[in-house]
Amino acid sequence: MDIQKYAFRKYKIKSIEGSHTHLAPEELHKFENLQLTGRYTRLQKTKDAFLFCCYAGLRYSDFTNLTSANIVEFHQETWIIYKSVKTGMEVRLPLYLLFEGKGIQILQRYKDDLNSFFKLKDNSNINKELNILAGLAKIDKRVSFHCARHIELPLSLNLNRLQRLVS
Repeated sequence: MDIQKYAFRKYKIKSIEGSHTHLAPEELHKFENLQLTGRYTRLQKTKDAFLFCCYAGLRYSDFTNLTSANIVEFHQETWIIYKSVKTGMEVRLPLYLLFEGKGIQILQRYKDDLNSFFKLKDNSNINKELNILAGLAKIDKRVSFHCARHIELPLSLNLNRLQRLVS
């Protein structure tokens, strides 16, 4: 094709920088401390799954593809070993090092049926439930499951976490 005859040669496509919703540490604490009662107790699994993914940095697709076989004890420490749905790469996460092992505490609550814990409703319904939870926790922003991958941590916490993962 001759570039001089191409009808759209003078047009430029503008790209817009995407924005992610981040949860600040105090917002994460609000989620953690949220007590569900009455008709909201049905949202407990959604809350636990979201917090687990916050602690492990998991995508919705990776979480829903986990099974109990992906939770491995190695030298008396708990790890998640899985293949990423998006990249196809194997990922090994030391749960015991992340957020003081809070993810392990969540897994303990579901230890009798881990496989059902990893099975969630479709992403759009889970996101609706997360926004209900955010409202109950007095978090004034739109929350989606993708936020679990974007937690704002103080630099010192990030460096400490990275140091423990690398060593």
